[in-house]
This record gives sequence, C-alpha cells and structure tokens, in this order.
Amino acid sequence: MINWCCYCNTFIEQIEPLDDFRVSHGICPKCAEGVMSGEIDGAVDERVNDFYRDIFRLAKKGREVEVSEVMARAQELDVQQSDLYLGILQPLLWRIGQVFEAGRITVEQEHLFSESVQKLLVQFGEAGVSPPVQAVLFPAAGNTHTIGINFLCRLLLDRVEIKTTVIDRGPNGPDELSALLSRYQPNMLGISAALPEHAAYIADVARWMEELTPGGQCRLLAGGPAVAVLGTDPAAWGLPADAEICAPSGVLGFLQNLKGAAAPGAPNPA
Repeated sequence: MINWCCYCNTFIEQIEPLDDFRVSHGICPKCAEGVMSGEIDGAVDERVNDFYRDIFRLAKKGREVEVSEVMARAQELDVQQSDLYLGILQPLLWRIGQVFEAGRITVEQEHLFSESVQKLLVQFGEAGVSPPVQAVLFPAAGNTHTIGINFLCRLLLDRVEIKTTVIDRGPNGPDELSALLSRYQPNMLGISAALPEHAAYIADVARWMEELTPGGQCRLLAGGPAVAVLGTDPAAWGLPADAEICAPSGVLGFLQNLKGAAAPGAPNPA
C-alpha cells in the first residue's frame, strides 16, 4: 500500500501488502515531530483526497484528464513530481485497472486514462537526461508499454539521484547495443517486460553484453508485469545469475539498493 503523509502531502513509503496500491494516510516523522511540538496545528489537509477523487471520477466517466489542470492543482497543493507519481497517479492507474477488470468501464476508457498519464509525463519534461548517464531504460522488443519505465526513470532521478534516461526502443543486435553503450556509457540497463515471452529478448541482450564487455561493470535489470508470472529468479528468465529482477511492487526498496552500485564515479563499461 501507499503510505501518504496527509499533513505535508508527501509520499512516505510503500508498506505491506506490496501488491495493493491503495493509499493509506499517515504522518511522516517530520510532521509527527511538528505536531508533538505544537509547530503544526494537527489539521489534516483533505485537499489531496479531493484531488484524487476528482481525477478518478473523470477517468471513470471516460472523460480526458486535462494535464494542465493536474499540474496546476499539484503545484497549488505543493505536491512534488515524484510524490504525484507515487502517491496519486500510481494508485489511480491501479484502481482504474481494477475497475476495468470488474467490467465497470470500457477498454477505451481505461486506455484514455493511461494516455492522459503518459501526456502528463511528457508535459513534465521528456523523461531522462542527456548522456553520459548512469542508467538507460527501455522496453523489451514487442512491449509497447512505456508508462512504467517513465515512472521508474523519474524515481531514479528524483528519489535516489541516479542519472537516468528512457529510450523508446532497445538495441536490435550486438552492433546496436555497442552503439548504445558507447553513447550513454551506463552502469545499468533496465528492460521492461510486459509478457513472459519478452524475457527471450532480455536474454539476448544479456548475451550480447557478455560478448561485448566480458565481466563488464554494466548491470542488467529486468522488471515489469512479467515478474508476476516468471518470478524474480534470473534462471526463470534465461538470464545469468548476476542479473537483477525487480518486482513492480518492491521497486522502492530495490532502488535504494541500486543507489550505491550506480552512484556517480562508479566505473562504466569501456
């Protein structure tokens, strides 16, 4: 679940159950200290709840969510970009998915909301930064879903300060991978798999990496919805034992573990 501070409107942490993206309202340590000392009057800010409900109502009615309005309200509430992604848009995407699975909205309505979220990511600025970077994220061949890796890119940038970029299409063969490594000089490649069959492409990339940089320092990270079927054992993905598999529900804890390995100054593959 998403633990959200209802005093300062910030994401606190992800709590059990990790596969449940409903929002649980709490208080962060800083605000708790302020309430105890009397610096904060203890009044809960209900405006974010109204913000969440308004977006949900629009999505459920099949009406387009205006990106400019979302941005304006987030700024008015002093909700930072990463908190907006984690504590509002992420649970809304999950909830709209639940409503769709229950047959209460059409596939067109579900797609419209997903497209609105994608537009919002673009409006905040193209995900990523110019090379050289510490991490490059891209979808597996055949995977057309990019919202997840754009979320991850913003989290890597905003939460753990790992210089990250997203590219729309991954390398098709060792020559293209070599060009990618030369251009971006990353410490880590992250590949998103929507379906189990996408794992074969990730295994190809792992093989090309080993051919190009035997024993190199560039790490391979795989994740996405396919984790629900294949699990987090690299062997089930056809990957070497040192590959890392990240379940979407555990991404925040995983990012903290990545911070040191992809930190500035870590060696890049030649």
